[in-house]
Amino acid sequence: NAPTACYCVPTTSFGCTDGDVIARVTLNTLDNNSGTGCPSGLAGYSDYTSDPLLTTSLQAGGSYSCTVYAGQYAEGYAAWIDYNDDGIFDNSTERIGYSNGLVNGSGLVGVLGSSESFPISLACNPPLGVHRLRVRAMYFTNGNAVTPCTNNSYGEVEDYLVTITTPAPCP
Repeated sequence: NAPTACYCVPTTSFGCTDGDVIARVTLNTLDNNSGTGCPSGLAGYSDYTSDPLLTTSLQAGGSYSCTVYAGQYAEGYAAWIDYNDDGIFDNSTERIGYSNGLVNGSGLVGVLGSSESFPISLACNPPLGVHRLRVRAMYFTNGNAVTPCTNNSYGEVEDYLVTITTPAPCP
C-alpha cells in the first residue's frame, strides 16, 4: 500500500516551462525519460506515484547510482526518500543523494543537456515497505543546497514510489 501522508508540494514561481527540467531520471530499474518539455507547467510538480511502471525496489543497506539529465539550463539535483511517511523529506535524515554542483544544460530549447550520476546509499535499517521518493531540480543551485519543500523560482519536482526491501544477510 502506498503511503497516505499529506506531502509538502514545493511551489515554483515559473515552474519548468523555461527548460528547467528533470529531463530523465534513472535509479535501479526506475527510468523516467520525461523529456525536455515541462509536463507540469508553472506548477513544476509531477506526481508519478500512481504509475506502476515508474517505481523500483531498493535493498536496505544497498548502494545505487542515480542519474539525472538536464534540459536547457544548468540545475542542481537532489533526492530524498520519506522513510517515516510524514510528508516532510527531512534534509538531515532522508536526503539520499545530490549532484556535485550544477548539471550543465544544453543552452537550447528542447535539447537534452548533460547528465550526472551521484551515489545513493541506503541505511542498513530504514523502515521496510513502500515510501515516496522525491527528485528535485533547482535552477542555478548547487546540488547540496537543493531543498525538498521550499519555494523556488525555476525548476521541477518529481515524486515516485519505491519499495525498501530487507538487507542482505551479514556474511
